[in-house]
Amino acid sequence: MIRPVTLAVIFALVGCQSADVQRAQPTLTIPAAWRADVGPASPVEGVWWRNFHDSTLNQYVDRALRYNS
Repeated sequence: MIRPVTLAVIFALVGCQSADVQRAQPTLTIPAAWRADVGPASPVEGVWWRNFHDSTLNQYVDRALRYNS
């Protein structure tokens, strides 16, 4: 009779086996330039973090920009 520990080891090893899965091909056709039409109408503001009106955040960002430039 097979011991329970032996069965546990066998099941653990069988559970680690990888299965060969074939990926399905997409059925939806996406235009090549679909990203060109997405995004805001205006560019992002250069100092966007100032809109939070947080002096601590402003100090951190100013310090980071000063010492990392």
